[in-house]
Amino acid sequence: MRFFDIMPRIDFEGLPAYSSVQNKYIMNTLPRLLQHQALRHPRKPALRIKDLGIWSTRSWHEVLDAVRGIAGGLNQVGVKSGDMVAVIGNNTPDMYCAITACQSLGAIPAIIYANIIGSDLEQILSSIDVKFVIAEDQQQVDAILASHDHLPKLQKIIYSTERGLSQYDPEMTVSFAKVQELGKSWLTDDNFQKQVDQVKPENHALVLFSSGIMGKRKPALLTHKSLINVAKSIAKAGMVTSDDEYLSFMPIALPSNIVCGYVLSLQTGFCLSCPENSETVLSDLREISPSLLYGPEHVYKH
Repeated sequence: MRFFDIMPRIDFEGLPAYSSVQNKYIMNTLPRLLQHQALRHPRKPALRIKDLGIWSTRSWHEVLDAVRGIAGGLNQVGVKSGDMVAVIGNNTPDMYCAITACQSLGAIPAIIYANIIGSDLEQILSSIDVKFVIAEDQQQVDAILASHDHLPKLQKIIYSTERGLSQYDPEMTVSFAKVQELGKSWLTDDNFQKQVDQVKPENHALVLFSSGIMGKRKPALLTHKSLINVAKSIAKAGMVTSDDEYLSFMPIALPSNIVCGYVLSLQTGFCLSCPENSETVLSDLREISPSLLYGPEHVYKH
């Protein structure tokens, strides 16, 4: 098993690009990397999560289908290129697919820790003029609605887990399932591909946030090009391949986890597995037997 411990020292924008003889048209943005993996390994596991004790797996082809469906629905509820879309939740396939769906439309997902609430959440969302929020469950939806009066540009909250949310205002909230249903009238291969083709390597792909230890959490905008260059460097240094498997047990909003898990998986084609919850990580680790892990040094000491 290999452990990543180099990410906090990486300069995203300053890293030199590696030349590639592969198809640059497909490989130069994160949505195109997904298309490449779905073409290269359509039936190979891409995302895995444990739910109620059972592992559920999506292949690369299934992930691309899910991303296309979510992108079509997001388009129908008003998400456009350049819009800021907050993504708040734990490590789940839905959250990862939502990130790539936003990027496929040219929107910019801002990844936020699931446990941030109150004034901290309000400060983060207002700092990026968020228009849409993709949340995991009722806890996040309630936290966002509590700050709604201070978020004048907020248009819609899309939630993944429907439990407890059926009676919420449909003008402000909508489920993943409903979004994908709305997208069927828009979603064609041509429509989706036109959106993906308009996304350039120099466009912003993600917004990540500082820890806030020294004050307010500050947003950092990262381009497709810079993220892919970092992933290429890690893959080359660590000899990471599509045969590896990564257990994503750190928060999805942790910059190092986003790069070592989400971006590196798209770059190399390995399977990214999500634990059932924080209390099952050790048992999930034994069952999956991943070849790759990332966590700060103190995590491995306990």
